Amino acid sequence: MITCGSIRARWEPLDGTAQRAAIHHDTGIDVVITGVGGGKTQLAAFKMLSWALRHPRREDGRPTNWLVLGPDFPTVGKVQLESIVERCRETNVGEKGIIKKCVAGNQPRLELWNGVQILGKSGTHPNALRNHEFDGFWMDEAAVMSEEAFSIAMTRLRASSVVRAIITSSPQANWLWKIANDEGDAYSDLRKRTPFRLHRWKTTENKTNNADVIATIDAALRGANPDLAAQELDGLFLGTEVRRDVFRGLDLAFGGQHKERLTGDKQKAYVVGVDLGQSRDWTWFVAMNRQGVVLAQERFKGDTVNVDRRHFYPFVEQRLFDFVQLWGAKRIKVDEALHGKAFVQNLHVSPRARGIRIDGYRTDQPSRKAEAITALDVAFGRGDLRIPDNWIDESGREISVSHVGQLRREINELVVEDLSSGRRRYDHPSGGHDDGVVALALAWQEVSQIPTKSPLPDLSLLAKRKPTPPELLYKFGPTVHINRWWA
Repeated sequence: MITCGSIRARWEPLDGTAQRAAIHHDTGIDVVITGVGGGKTQLAAFKMLSWALRHPRREDGRPTNWLVLGPDFPTVGKVQLESIVERCRETNVGEKGIIKKCVAGNQPRLELWNGVQILGKSGTHPNALRNHEFDGFWMDEAAVMSEEAFSIAMTRLRASSVVRAIITSSPQANWLWKIANDEGDAYSDLRKRTPFRLHRWKTTENKTNNADVIATIDAALRGANPDLAAQELDGLFLGTEVRRDVFRGLDLAFGGQHKERLTGDKQKAYVVGVDLGQSRDWTWFVAMNRQGVVLAQERFKGDTVNVDRRHFYPFVEQRLFDFVQLWGAKRIKVDEALHGKAFVQNLHVSPRARGIRIDGYRTDQPSRKAEAITALDVAFGRGDLRIPDNWIDESGREISVSHVGQLRREINELVVEDLSSGRRRYDHPSGGHDDGVVALALAWQEVSQIPTKSPLPDLSLLAKRKPTPPELLYKFGPTVHINRWWA
């Protein structure tokens, strides 16, 4: 609730949702992700109004300015600024007690009696923001705007004493996923430097909606596309939690296998799967034993190992052979896309390749990547794969497996598209990665092709056979063998 001098607001956040948590904090960045009708617009408008009333002056005495950023001017004027006006009407002094002037058109803004201005801008042309300084901003429908719009809006806070920003949107797996995914790498530094909070709830948690109407909308969306229903009403990003119907055995593969004891050959790798990267993508090694257990992983790229660009792939080669030697693998399976083919050729002529089988796999050829990941999906479903956080060798030493959390995130984030041919296409979301998924899939390819031994014959069947009469044996063989056998 806003209480500023004689001004008191009557608007209250919804019970049973994360709205109260999003309003509670005064500084930092709040990211609100909900489906349609979740109440995110009312929340953000209330927060903007509270900032404008509580912080009317900068430290030098000048009035503060606030930014309302939308995908276009109609959204800014008719939705965002109008929602702020509605919050003013719900106070004890009403709209006219707070707002001095409302300006429409291509330069929409609200001028308050305390000297504060709330300016509306379109994210279609984010460079137009460069001439302004703001003390905080509200970015609505962020998923349909560019990442550049967000970054430029952040630069406009340069004169502010603290960071104040609220981002509201329906979920889409573009740049917004990078900032909403609180375990991702892209904005990890941002989260360390300012309070950063993610708020998510379903449309059905907004009890002001008509439950029958929402249920009808849900039925219509699920009839057309179940994923779309989860996105528009549950506030879920496609390619993440929604796609658990694809990797159904994921919880079994990553859970319940902690501190498993591996002895003998089980603690040695059968193959190392390799996906190459350099600057944007990551190089990833996966060591897997014959039983489908991941024993170890390595993940790095150029700026994490401090290697000159010209020497990066020779460095990868040496690090790969060290990794292979450490885990006793006799096979290497490498993704030959882009620089992979030349890399594999160099591996073959290396003196350290003696006794090691090296194969390539072209994921950039039609359907090849999909085939490898589909086989991975089947293995998860059957329980053939295990990726433990740690395991114990026969000496009792505990071995920790690195990057397990990142690997699971990559699998969860995969964007899966069902094609008309009945096949599927797998890709990482914009700004995301699938390097670990590819390396894991290549390792599993080799393990899944290990020939199974033929079972031994059942000798008990011989004991049940009725002996051949001696006269028949005599007829077809020498007497000496008959007597020896019969005895």
